[in-house]
Amino acid sequence: MDTVIVFSDNLYLDDFNGIKIKKVFSKEELAHALVTDEYIRCIVAEIPEISDEYFGFFNSVKINFPMLEGVILTPESDKTIHGFSFIDADKDDYKESLKRFINNAENRNKRGANRFSWPLKAWFSENDIEWNELEIFSVSSGGAYLKTDMIFPGGGSRGKIRINFANFSLESECEVIDSQSRSSNYPFGFSIKFTSLTNEGKIVLDNLVNDAVIRILMEPEAEPEIPSLGGSDLTPDFTFF
Repeated sequence: MDTVIVFSDNLYLDDFNGIKIKKVFSKEELAHALVTDEYIRCIVAEIPEISDEYFGFFNSVKINFPMLEGVILTPESDKTIHGFSFIDADKDDYKESLKRFINNAENRNKRGANRFSWPLKAWFSENDIEWNELEIFSVSSGGAYLKTDMIFPGGGSRGKIRINFANFSLESECEVIDSQSRSSNYPFGFSIKFTSLTNEGKIVLDNLVNDAVIRILMEPEAEPEIPSLGGSDLTPDFTFF
């Protein structure tokens, strides 16, 4: 069942057309819901005024969840947020407009796992002999997107990947998914899927990514902090420096 996340103190909608309505009352609750909930159709936010604080928050939401549709209910305003629709909350028929938006929204935010963009270095090899140093554009527990304009291994080819974090490295066998710039949101490069990461390693990486996404949603101006691990998080996938 698709979920619509409603961020509002006063707006109440009932479940309809097989769509579940989930209410949240703070930015923190909304950030956690975006990271942990599956099958999110769209978000609805009722904001009395688009302050700089809300502008930064919802702009960060769109950056980190570019496929997610959203609508903001607010009195008429000359301030817009890229990627969000707007409905004038002062109009008598705003609830009808809102239901039309929800019905027409598509759940395009389908990810196997959340991803995050840390300034990381990676080493990729197709033969376990020659290693190419590349930059990470984004990483998740499922794989990574590597920036490069030098090497473009064919889709389906296999290799190994090593990614350095603050005090540990991740190493996994991998499969190349594609080797092109997939959209305007991506630089030239290619994506890989981790093929030997253990379930325990995926959980650790998921937790690191989810914590980072929540932090950047709440503090959009903050510099991403490259994560480190403690001894209790060690799995066969990770090696401490």
